[in-house]
Amino acid sequence: MGTERDTGRDQPAEVTPAATLNETVQVRQQLTVPALAAAVASHMGVTWDELVGGERRAKYSTPRKVLGYLLRKHTMLGLQDIGDILGGRHHTTVLYWCQSVDRDLNKSPMLKELVQTILSLARERYPQVEATSNGHA
Repeated sequence: MGTERDTGRDQPAEVTPAATLNETVQVRQQLTVPALAAAVASHMGVTWDELVGGERRAKYSTPRKVLGYLLRKHTMLGLQDIGDILGGRHHTTVLYWCQSVDRDLNKSPMLKELVQTILSLARERYPQVEATSNGHA
């Protein structure tokens, strides 16, 4: 932490508008639901309807689980909000997805690469909407 030199006492340095701006920019760099959903769908070869549908085959459930994880980590949405978006799933299902992906990221370099690729796609290809004061786009 910075200090004032001429007083001889340790005092916090003044907070600058630039520091406040940097904090604001970090909040506004949250990814949006459409950006993440489009990136997951295009990269994993599924449609929005398949992401929110009830099909349990891995071809559809894996992208859904990855999207749920990314929405939890990169948006301000709660577990139930994510569940509602992804076809009315219970919040405990979303919690399970997040725990499962977290655990598997440590074991699977392929999953880690997949998640990073999807994040890159979401940031590069899909424009972000600035967050409002209530945390929603």
